[in-house]
Amino acid sequence: MVGAVNLGDKTLPTGFVSQFLVLGSLDPDGTVRLLELPDGVLPGSMVA
Repeated sequence: MVGAVNLGDKTLPTGFVSQFLVLGSLDPDGTVRLLELPDGVLPGSMVA
């Protein structure tokens, strides 16, 4: 999974405070597909 941190807090409508943004893409039918890195990429690696 690919995500972003240090973007500031975001309070969701449920009152939950999120500090992490998950990145994904939308298929034409509206399905969300989470972005993933290939096998072997170390956790915390920079995305370029």
